[in-house]
Amino acid sequence: MVFAPKVLACAAAVLAIAAVAFHANAEDSETSATTTTQTGINPFEGKPDAIEKGKSIYSNTCLFCHGANGMGARAPNLVKGMFRPNGGADDEIIFGVILGGRPGTIMGSFEGTLTTDEIWEVMAYLRAEARTQALQKGKKKRIPNP
Repeated sequence: MVFAPKVLACAAAVLAIAAVAFHANAEDSETSATTTTQTGINPFEGKPDAIEKGKSIYSNTCLFCHGANGMGARAPNLVKGMFRPNGGADDEIIFGVILGGRPGTIMGSFEGTLTTDEIWEVMAYLRAEARTQALQKGKKKRIPNP
C-alpha cells in the first residue's frame, strides 16, 4: 500500500501542472480578445482581403438569419440603423454581441466557432457593405425620376 500514496502524489502533480497550463492558455486567449476589443477599432477595417474573407464567413454563418448583404431577414438588418458606421453600435459592442450572443433571441454565441480575426473580418465586410449601400442610396436620390 506504500505504492498508492506515490501514485496519488504523481497524479495530483500531473493534474496541477495541467490546470496551470490550461489556466495560462485561457488567460492568454482572453487577454488577446479583450485587448483587441478594448481598442474599439477593427484592425481589418477597409482591407480588401479581409472584407472578402468576411463576406465568405458571413455567407456561411450569418446569411440565413441576417439576409443577403446584411439587409435583414429573420434577424436585424446589420447595415442600416444602429449597425451602420457611426450608427450608435460601435465595433466593440457588435464584436461582443457576435462573440457572446444575445440571450432571449435567436442570436447565439460564436465563441469557439469563429476566431477573433474572423469576427473582425465579418464586421469589416458589413461596414464595407453599409458604405456601398449608403453610396447607392445617395446616387438614387440624385437621379431624377423620368
